Amino acid sequence: MSKIYIANYDPSNLTNKLDKLKPLLKKQVVVKHLYCDDGMYTIENNKLYMLEPSFNSNVEEKKVNNYTFIIDSTPVNKIEVQSQLPLSYIIRETTLNIYGSKDTTLNVVTIHNKVVDFYFLCKEQKVDFSNQFFKEDLNEFLAVLF
Repeated sequence: MSKIYIANYDPSNLTNKLDKLKPLLKKQVVVKHLYCDDGMYTIENNKLYMLEPSFNSNVEEKKVNNYTFIIDSTPVNKIEVQSQLPLSYIIRETTLNIYGSKDTTLNVVTIHNKVVDFYFLCKEQKVDFSNQFFKEDLNEFLAVLF
């Protein structure tokens, strides 16, 4: 899967546009991340996972029409942790709002109903901006964002 970001777009600008996206909402998930000296963890379904990004990062910049996209296809491994929580950590609870189709989604991360991050998630490992279905999905979201 690839995360696609819009360069130079402030996520807080999206906060006032969430109502326009409501008809496209597929799922809303509470996400808990723990940050500590030995890495980053996430809690899913009452299980603790360590998040381990690949050392082979795969990030590229692509200009399409008037937009600059940053595509991050770097794999992140989730390793289930059988032991207890680290002794010292900071926990961050966010809400992930997932909008769109099964192939391309707009993922909006909020804290207390304020947008702190957003990205498109493409099911394909290699993003193809010439794919008609992908372009239609992306244009539907861009119409709301701009």
